[in-house]
Amino acid sequence: MNYNIEPIFSIYFPGDDMGSRFIYPEIKPLILTISLGLTSFSIGYFLLNYFGLKKINYFKIDWNYKIEHFLILIFFLFIPFYYINNEKNFINLSILTQLKFPIIIFLLSYFQIKYLISKNIYFSIVVVLLLSLLFVIEISSGSTVFPYLLVVIVVATNFFKNKRINFLTILIIVSSMILAHSFKYEIRAKTWDYENKNQYSDNNKSQLLKKLNQTKEVYLKTDLDKIFNSQHTQGQLFRLFHSNTSLQVAQTRTPEEIEFYGGKSYRGIIYKFIPRFLFKDKPQEEWGNFWGKRYEIINLNDYHTAWNFPVLNEFYSNYANKGVVIGMFLLGFVIKLILFFLNFNFNQPVLFSMVSTVVLNFFFLESNLSLVLGSVINQLLFFSTIIILMCSVNFLLKKVKNSKIKI
Repeated sequence: MNYNIEPIFSIYFPGDDMGSRFIYPEIKPLILTISLGLTSFSIGYFLLNYFGLKKINYFKIDWNYKIEHFLILIFFLFIPFYYINNEKNFINLSILTQLKFPIIIFLLSYFQIKYLISKNIYFSIVVVLLLSLLFVIEISSGSTVFPYLLVVIVVATNFFKNKRINFLTILIIVSSMILAHSFKYEIRAKTWDYENKNQYSDNNKSQLLKKLNQTKEVYLKTDLDKIFNSQHTQGQLFRLFHSNTSLQVAQTRTPEEIEFYGGKSYRGIIYKFIPRFLFKDKPQEEWGNFWGKRYEIINLNDYHTAWNFPVLNEFYSNYANKGVVIGMFLLGFVIKLILFFLNFNFNQPVLFSMVSTVVLNFFFLESNLSLVLGSVINQLLFFSTIIILMCSVNFLLKKVKNSKIKI
């Protein structure tokens, strides 16, 4: 327990001399907080098991297969429309960005399920082509989380069906993830800067193709010795363990220098059920930027950078370790309830894919609670609306068909 944690540096930490820009975390409180969080989450998650409650029986919705095919077609058409609109800006609606995650994840899950059920090679081809294309596009934009969530949903769906996992596949995924993180900032420096410089002079040229070309150059021309040197590797490890590092910052400076926030970061959760077009003054989701400024990691004049502040860390910064215990317990309990009530039936690929998409939000908890729950609530409302519309259309079609039979 005498192990020393590496000091953490920020240019914006207060103080006149460079030495004051370092903080020195302690390992004992760090281990205690993480242990309390994991233990509380596990108790909350497995609590229902001790009451002998059984999972809700699968419910089945029968609708005309043409309705299902029409839904898949609409979702498929959304993908090229989104990326073209993102470049040409035909429609400036934030809802398109919000729909990107659930629609793409849904499609990958849907076609993977169809393949696992039917073993039809065409479904597998669709999954491979769609995953590869979207993965490359997202990597070329400097993103690393979303492209690997695409991989996760395919691997997780396969695991759920077959109840086994290929460790070679996991090793390849982890290795490629480390490689992608190593090139991430080089890609952003090339593609983001290139896009900004040419957004007015190259309007007739595809920015997407330019970013793909710039990304190719990064991977082919970057000096590997520079990428894998000790300093660069240390930086990548620092980023990969951001959840741990940001907790160290919070523990070291709270409450000695920065007081506990008292739950004020959760006030906006009650508004997540209200669509923005019905409530124009709905609070913006800017907590990533807020926490970065509060702990003096980013410049006070920077209104664009987000410093991811994971759920557990947010519990601590609001209510100390008691917040971690209660918050992680409730989080585990809520996730278990969602899994308990929602439908994981492979014979209902549409419903299964919807549920998988919603649950995937809990796979990556490096964001604050309101952002995670906001995504879950929005996607539940979105998919519920689709189910109601599909059932309504199916009902009308049956009515029309029955009326024709009577005539």
